[in-house]
Amino acid sequence: MKLDFSKELSRRLIEHYERMPSAAVVSRDFNLRVKDASAISQETARRWIRGLSLPEIERFQVLAEWLSLDMSFLTNRSSLADEAAYKGPERRAKAVALSPMETFLLKSFRETDARGKHCLINLAKSLHERPDPTI
Repeated sequence: MKLDFSKELSRRLIEHYERMPSAAVVSRDFNLRVKDASAISQETARRWIRGLSLPEIERFQVLAEWLSLDMSFLTNRSSLADEAAYKGPERRAKAVALSPMETFLLKSFRETDARGKHCLINLAKSLHERPDPTI
Protein backbone atom coordinates (compact mmCIF):
# COMPACT_ATOMS: atom_id res chain seq x y z
CA MET A 1 0.00 0.00 0.00
CA LYS A 2 2.72 2.48 0.95
CA LEU A 3 4.69 1.71 -2.18
CA ASP A 4 1.58 2.01 -4.37
CA PHE A 5 0.91 5.41 -2.85
CA SER A 6 4.55 6.46 -3.28
CA LYS A 7 4.57 5.47 -6.96
CA GLU A 8 1.34 7.33 -7.69
CA LEU A 9 2.49 10.40 -5.74
CA SER A 10 5.84 10.45 -7.54
CA ARG A 11 4.15 10.07 -10.92
CA ARG A 12 1.83 13.00 -10.22
CA LEU A 13 4.62 15.17 -8.81
CA ILE A 14 6.69 14.62 -11.95
CA GLU A 15 3.68 15.47 -14.12
CA HIS A 16 3.08 18.62 -12.08
CA TYR A 17 6.68 19.88 -11.86
CA GLU A 18 8.06 18.22 -15.02
CA ARG A 19 10.73 16.63 -12.81
CA MET A 20 10.87 15.12 -9.34
CA PRO A 21 10.79 17.97 -6.81
CA SER A 22 12.63 17.94 -3.51
CA ALA A 23 10.77 17.13 -0.30
CA ALA A 24 11.24 20.78 0.69
CA VAL A 25 9.34 21.93 -2.42
CA VAL A 26 6.58 19.37 -1.87
CA SER A 27 6.10 20.35 1.78
CA ARG A 28 6.13 24.07 0.95
CA ASP A 29 3.59 23.73 -1.85
CA PHE A 30 1.42 21.33 0.16
CA ASN A 31 1.37 23.74 3.09
CA LEU A 32 0.20 26.55 0.82
CA ARG A 33 -2.95 24.53 0.14
CA VAL A 34 -3.97 23.45 3.65
CA LYS A 35 -5.92 25.07 6.43
CA ASP A 36 -5.58 24.71 10.18
CA ALA A 37 -3.03 22.27 11.59
CA SER A 38 -2.64 20.07 8.51
CA ALA A 39 0.75 21.48 7.48
CA ILE A 40 3.55 18.98 6.97
CA SER A 41 7.30 19.00 7.51
CA GLN A 42 9.91 18.34 4.87
CA GLU A 43 10.55 14.98 6.59
CA THR A 44 6.89 14.01 6.22
CA ALA A 45 7.00 14.77 2.49
CA ARG A 46 10.20 12.74 2.17
CA ARG A 47 8.60 9.77 3.92
CA TRP A 48 5.57 9.90 1.61
CA ILE A 49 7.75 10.11 -1.51
CA ARG A 50 9.93 7.19 -0.41
CA GLY A 51 6.97 5.02 0.58
CA LEU A 52 7.87 4.95 4.27
CA SER A 53 4.55 6.31 5.51
CA LEU A 54 1.07 7.28 4.40
CA PRO A 55 -0.74 10.56 4.93
CA GLU A 56 -3.73 10.91 7.19
CA ILE A 57 -6.97 10.96 5.23
CA GLU A 58 -7.34 14.74 5.52
CA ARG A 59 -3.87 15.24 4.08
CA PHE A 60 -4.49 12.62 1.43
CA GLN A 61 -7.53 14.59 0.34
CA VAL A 62 -5.37 17.71 -0.09
CA LEU A 63 -2.94 15.73 -2.24
CA ALA A 64 -5.79 14.29 -4.30
CA GLU A 65 -7.23 17.73 -5.02
CA TRP A 66 -3.85 19.41 -5.62
CA LEU A 67 -2.25 16.78 -7.85
CA SER A 68 -5.36 14.99 -9.18
CA LEU A 69 -3.99 11.99 -7.35
CA ASP A 70 -5.70 8.80 -8.48
CA MET A 71 -7.30 7.16 -5.45
CA SER A 72 -8.34 3.99 -7.27
CA PHE A 73 -5.41 2.03 -5.87
CA LEU A 74 -7.12 2.28 -2.47
CA THR A 75 -10.05 0.11 -3.48
CA ASN A 76 -9.97 -3.56 -2.48
CA ARG A 77 -6.90 -3.05 -0.31
CA SER A 78 -6.29 -2.51 3.37
CA SER A 79 -7.24 0.91 4.62
CA LEU A 80 -4.98 3.91 4.98
CA ALA A 81 -5.79 3.95 8.68
CA ASP A 82 -4.57 0.38 9.16
CA GLU A 83 -1.39 0.92 7.16
CA ALA A 84 -0.49 4.22 8.76
CA ALA A 85 -1.22 3.00 12.30
CA TYR A 86 -2.90 6.22 13.25
CA LYS A 87 -2.95 7.28 16.87
CA GLY A 88 -6.21 7.43 18.76
CA PRO A 89 -9.37 5.35 18.32
CA GLU A 90 -11.08 8.03 16.22
CA ARG A 91 -8.36 7.62 13.58
CA ARG A 92 -8.70 3.85 13.36
CA ALA A 93 -11.85 3.96 11.22
CA LYS A 94 -11.60 2.41 7.79
CA ALA A 95 -10.38 4.93 5.22
CA VAL A 96 -11.96 4.64 1.80
CA ALA A 97 -11.89 6.65 -1.37
CA LEU A 98 -14.57 9.32 -1.20
CA SER A 99 -17.21 9.69 -3.87
CA PRO A 100 -17.52 13.12 -5.51
CA MET A 101 -20.65 13.81 -3.42
CA GLU A 102 -18.86 12.84 -0.19
CA THR A 103 -15.91 15.03 -1.14
CA PHE A 104 -18.28 17.93 -1.80
CA LEU A 105 -20.06 17.43 1.53
CA LEU A 106 -16.80 17.19 3.47
CA LYS A 107 -15.40 20.29 1.78
CA SER A 108 -18.63 22.20 2.43
CA PHE A 109 -18.64 21.14 6.07
CA ARG A 110 -15.02 22.22 6.54
CA GLU A 111 -15.62 25.61 4.95
CA THR A 112 -18.69 26.56 6.99
CA ASP A 113 -18.54 28.39 10.32
CA ALA A 114 -19.10 26.79 13.74
CA ARG A 115 -22.85 27.55 13.69
CA GLY A 116 -23.22 25.93 10.26
CA LYS A 117 -21.29 22.85 11.41
CA HIS A 118 -23.54 22.55 14.46
CA CYS A 119 -26.65 22.73 12.24
CA LEU A 120 -25.29 20.14 9.81
CA ILE A 121 -24.37 17.75 12.61
CA ASN A 122 -27.86 18.06 14.13
CA LEU A 123 -29.43 17.48 10.72
CA ALA A 124 -27.31 14.37 10.18
CA LYS A 125 -28.23 13.07 13.64
CA SER A 126 -31.93 13.62 13.03
CA LEU A 127 -31.78 11.81 9.69
CA HIS A 128 -29.86 8.94 11.23
CA GLU A 129 -32.33 8.57 14.12
CA ARG A 130 -35.47 8.52 11.95
CA PRO A 131 -37.14 5.12 11.83
CA ASP A 132 -37.21 3.39 8.49
CA PRO A 133 -40.71 3.98 7.02
CA THR A 134 -40.56 0.71 5.06
CA ILE A 135 -40.54 -1.43 8.23
